[in-house]
Amino acid sequence: MHSGNGNVGGASIVANDIKEGIVYNKKGIEVIAFKVDHKSIEPAFGYRVNYKGHSVVISGDTRYNENLIKFAEGADVVIHEVAAAKPDNESESIANILDLHTTPEEAGIVFSQIQPKLAVYSHIVLLGGLTEEKADLLERTKKTYEGTVLVGEDLLSIEIGEKVQVQQPVNETNSGN
Repeated sequence: MHSGNGNVGGASIVANDIKEGIVYNKKGIEVIAFKVDHKSIEPAFGYRVNYKGHSVVISGDTRYNENLIKFAEGADVVIHEVAAAKPDNESESIANILDLHTTPEEAGIVFSQIQPKLAVYSHIVLLGGLTEEKADLLERTKKTYEGTVLVGEDLLSIEIGEKVQVQQPVNETNSGN
């Protein structure tokens, strides 16, 4: 016996295993999957989306990765994961987590090699009581990269064209309401 209206079509899932290369190519939108290094989790992928001569790269979970740099060449925007802990935290469990991800300094090296118009942090992993994420992440990134980096947040909007334009989310406390 089942409940509901009997329509189980909404629960249907179609899954396709992917490998490195073009995973979608319709209506001028091309999505390329490429392998990244998330240590024991294989395969792990990043993605490059190409459309009308512009592109965005999404790192996925990864440590510093040369393959990502190769596939991100010429990208307008790079959205990259980042992980950080307080420098004086020597916990083995935190070190193990950091070993699966990219530090701000390493991400800066990645951005320096790609030279995107804009770099954005997403999937931000803060460990060991680190709370000043924006200031600390950006300061640490500037040690290895001089370009523009943003810390992603909900409702951040990025328009990619000849220029990359960013629309910051409206903060209710600053909107005058």
